[in-house]
Amino acid sequence: MKLFEVMFSCMMMEILKQGLKLFGTIVCSGCVFYVFNEQFYSITLCKGSSMEPTIHDGELLIVKSLVSQTKTTSRGDVVVAISPEEPSIFICKRVVAVEGEPQPSHEYRRIRTGHVWLEGDNKRFSRDSRHYGDVPFALLKGKVIYRIWPWKNRGTIY
Repeated sequence: MKLFEVMFSCMMMEILKQGLKLFGTIVCSGCVFYVFNEQFYSITLCKGSSMEPTIHDGELLIVKSLVSQTKTTSRGDVVVAISPEEPSIFICKRVVAVEGEPQPSHEYRRIRTGHVWLEGDNKRFSRDSRHYGDVPFALLKGKVIYRIWPWKNRGTIY
């Protein structure tokens, strides 16, 4: 009986070691993925028709993070941002004006420092800066650089 207990104890220790090793691998992989996603590139699913015909509902996009690169966006870029109206939602819009430039709808008003003016390409179906004003640069998550799905439409986003 003693031999069985020793063998069982050794087996359990080995299982515990393997379990801890697997857990450590999963945690480390998750951390690497999180940092990569936040600091470098991420994949985003576009929802809605506000960016048609450039981007359609259900398309998968590669987004280059703007977190580590302050103020690198310029007029014409397509960006993903946190919605100023609904912080739990991400929006995909085009940068129409940057800080210091005139607001597109009000020539006498300027975009505030540290802000951008965002509009959808499909103006008729877009809720954007025309409704909520200029958007703080801090809400921008990244610049859309490439469409990966649908496969037949893959390519650079302009």
